[in-house]
Formats: sequence, structure tokens, C-alpha cells
Amino acid sequence: MSAVAEAVTTQNQPGACNEGFVRADSVLVVTVITDDYPNIYSTDDASTVGSPQQWHDAMVQAKSGFKNHIVMLGIINTADADCVSGAGPGPIVHPTERFVELVQMFDTRGFMGNICGPDYNTFFEEAASIIDTACDEFVPPE
Repeated sequence: MSAVAEAVTTQNQPGACNEGFVRADSVLVVTVITDDYPNIYSTDDASTVGSPQQWHDAMVQAKSGFKNHIVMLGIINTADADCVSGAGPGPIVHPTERFVELVQMFDTRGFMGNICGPDYNTFFEEAASIIDTACDEFVPPE
């Protein structure tokens, strides 16, 4: 998530590698697909680098403060995920609360699904509907 924040902020500046990626005349759709779960023993744990509020604020800042110009999608380790395994026996059924929190910060423009789902067709059909609504309601800033 810190990479997403970097991609839409400092790396979106003139001369940077993502120059022009975030445009004022478009909706930003961010899709996170991960089976990451909280692991306090790892220094390379995507769910503990930064905070959901920091990730959210970076994306909203990139869209000039227009939160409704962002759709946040997450296929993540939800509370009912039963396929994620770790160092011990059996699956880890532990939601990545920080990713859940981030997606929820986008209200009706946030949508999440279970990383352990049998397929993601239904998720992406529903996500496309949310994106379509966001595009229909989009008014570029002046």
C-alpha cells in the first residue's frame, strides 16, 4: 500500500516514472489483491507499513481532495477466508483489518471480496457496476 501511495503522489510528479498517471479528468480505480495477513514478526508486512488513514489520504490528495473520484477494490483476507496458510498447520482465518478499514473508508466507492472465493467473476461484475456509477457521477474539477 505504501507503493500505491508513492505511485499516485511523488512518482506522479513531472519527470517521475508515473508522470501523468493520475489525471484530473478521470476516476482512479485502485485494486488490491492479496492474501496478506497481520504478522507482527515480519518487517516486510504490507499490512503494517503505514496506516490505512495515510494510504487513504495519499490517494485522496492525488485526486485533489475528491474522495468520490476514487473506487477502492480489495480482494483480501476477509474474516471468512479459509485458504490462507502460514508457518503453522492449518489455514489462518484472520482478516487483514487494515485493508478492510481502508476499503471501508471509501464508503459506497469501496468494495471488498474474499481472497479464498472460488472465483472472482461475481466480485468483478459488482465492481464494474460501482466503477460505472462512479464514472456516471464524475464531474471533473474546474
